[in-house]
Amino acid sequence: MKLLSSFFVMAFVMLLAVSPAKADEAFEAKAKAHVQTLGDKAIAVISNTSNTKADREREFNKLLVQYFDLKSIGRFVLGRYWRDATPEQHKEYLKLFQKMIASMYAEKFSTYTNEKFNVVNAVAKNERDAIVSSQIEFDGSRPPIMLEWRVRNKEGGLKIVDLSVEGISMSVTQRSDYNSVIQKNDGDVEALLVTLRDNYNK
Repeated sequence: MKLLSSFFVMAFVMLLAVSPAKADEAFEAKAKAHVQTLGDKAIAVISNTSNTKADREREFNKLLVQYFDLKSIGRFVLGRYWRDATPEQHKEYLKLFQKMIASMYAEKFSTYTNEKFNVVNAVAKNERDAIVSSQIEFDGSRPPIMLEWRVRNKEGGLKIVDLSVEGISMSVTQRSDYNSVIQKNDGDVEALLVTLRDNYNK
């Protein structure tokens, strides 16, 4: 009886030791699939030469809503000034922020043709976040562009909360730019909204 009990204890300990690794592998696989699907769809939009800039922006906007946690990204980018903004400013800011991201990506990738998007690896940082490494490959001698995606396991599915291009976080860069605008205007969030309206409220 004692031997049987010891066996079950050992089996339980082994199960506890293996389960986290298996959970990480499953999370990593899902994160890789999430990013690969997004990349394939984005490349399809880019490669469609009949798409105008407005078409690309509309398509990128759909992808942003489906694959990114725009509210979390937007809050991070606004930083401490999120607390200073009113609910009405929050709503307008997030709407304009989404337009800005869609426009930026449409413009940034507008010259790409004949690309291939490949997910290279995924590493679970914890039970909530995984970093997915990928690259965009080009024809000819142009070196690939390295991309890293922070994928978060949220209620309702996986969402991307940051993208780093060649090691540079887009969210951190945008946060620095936005905070600079606000700081130059005595901490007034409205100054940032004016800038965003002028550029993206069309």
